[in-house]
Amino acid sequence: MLKVFQRMSLLLFLFFPVISNAGDLPSFFQSIKQESFFPNGMKEWKLQKNIEGENYFLFQWVNSSQHEITLRYRNATPNTIQGVYQGMGEEIDKNIKEVGGNILTLSEFFAVILINDTQWNHSVNLLYGTPEGAYLWKYKVPNTFKTNYENYISNITSVAREHQYEVALKYGNVVMGRWGGPVHEFAKLLATKNDPRAKTVYKNLLQTSPSNYDAQIEYISITENKEEAIQSAGIVERDAEEESLLNASAKILNKDIPSISSYPLLEAKDKGLKAIHIRAGCNVWKKKH
Repeated sequence: MLKVFQRMSLLLFLFFPVISNAGDLPSFFQSIKQESFFPNGMKEWKLQKNIEGENYFLFQWVNSSQHEITLRYRNATPNTIQGVYQGMGEEIDKNIKEVGGNILTLSEFFAVILINDTQWNHSVNLLYGTPEGAYLWKYKVPNTFKTNYENYISNITSVAREHQYEVALKYGNVVMGRWGGPVHEFAKLLATKNDPRAKTVYKNLLQTSPSNYDAQIEYISITENKEEAIQSAGIVERDAEEESLLNASAKILNKDIPSISSYPLLEAKDKGLKAIHIRAGCNVWKKKH
């Protein structure tokens, strides 16, 4: 009987080794500011599961109150992340349909979801992607547990957005251009907190996504560099089509945006051939120089 128990213990160790030191975890985990995902810090949490598959990792931690934190991670590349992320998103969607839940945030490569896991437990879930892989964090607690979920979600959102930005930045301009949406969200997040890093993030974003006219206007509002502000306003004035953006750029450039009344009307007595060409997506409010 003792030998059978020893064999079972060995198998459990092989498939579910207990590792309490974060330094023993895979390298991808080290790039995350993981403390934010663990209420009251990682010291109160014990790693119970550490499962590695092909391009796949599963970790599960518990604390003394039997709360659970789970991380599912799938490797990807800048070319495969769309499919990897979509596959994990479909799993979440299926879960919501089966047990119920509520999507709090949904944007490009980023989602925060509340799920009714069982009759007794619910969880905060964060699914986000980077050019290197997709992450699904789950924090599951009893329904009776009271805590500041809004603060927790705010903290893990900041960490995830920063992670997306840092990985995209590491891959250079092409990948930064593809990840303009998540990078823009991180820039806005920093700007709302008056974080001085916002200026650098906006600069890196606009170098690879100059046609993000909302970001151009937002950057104007936080930079003290007048030349950079005029340059951004000029890009918006030249290429944007939304009237609100053009008005914002006009204030910086001290220009008037022409109204429809500023264009001459055609009259019956006019002579010669006159043609009016209306093109889809054309900004009819702007004069051509």
